[in-house]
Order: sequence, then C-alpha cells, then structure tokens
Amino acid sequence: MDRPNDFQPHQILYLQHDRDRLYVELIQQIVSRQMYWSRPLALVTDVACYPTVGHYQPIWETSESAIYDLRQAPDLLWPALLFQPALDTEVMPLLSTLYASETEAYPETAQVAHQRLRHFMHQIWAAAPEAFRA
Repeated sequence: MDRPNDFQPHQILYLQHDRDRLYVELIQQIVSRQMYWSRPLALVTDVACYPTVGHYQPIWETSESAIYDLRQAPDLLWPALLFQPALDTEVMPLLSTLYASETEAYPETAQVAHQRLRHFMHQIWAAAPEAFRA
C-alpha cells in the first residue's frame, strides 16, 4: 500500500472515478490483504473541483449533480490504496441531504442507485486493474 494505514473504523472515505465519488464508511481494515471492508453511503455524480480551496466537492446547487442513496447496499471489500479520506465540509452536507430525503425513498430509486453502484464499481475496476491483483 502506498500510504500508511491511518484510517479508523467509522471514518468516511471515498473512491473516485472521473467526476463521480462513492462515499463509504470504513468498517475494518484487512491489513494482510491490503483491503478495506466498507459500507456504502452514497454515490455522488458530477463532482467538480473548486481550485481556490484545492479539493473536490459536490456541486449541491446544480441539477447536474445527483446523489444516490446506498445505505441499503451490500458492504464492499475493496483495495485500500484506492480510498481517500473525505473532508468534513463535504460529508456533513451529504449526510444532511441523505437523512432529509429518507421519507422520499422508493423501491425504484434503490434499484437505480444499485445499478449506478455496479456501473461505478466496474469503471473503477477497469481503470485500475493493477489494484485488484493479489
């Protein structure tokens, strides 16, 4: 692994591909396999960079950005080197949005969210196959 194992259980991390981010909660580090067991929270599409602050953050106000609630999705076992720590300034609005929309959840919405998750995972796998070699 390229970075030290300094992430803690329950910390919010993300995986990014192009302009999409998958936010997850770290459940456990599997050090011997250099993997993270994580629980998906949300997939945010169309993430933009704010060059003045030097980090990425979702554009909450625009219609181009979409948030897919994945709190009911299955856990992931994914290579640790692909994860980045999420900043509080991006996680707090995301969690507020997820919990505010809880009453609006429909089965079709969950199905679309899971399809988007599968597509996102395939994109990451295709973009970084070396991370998945044992």
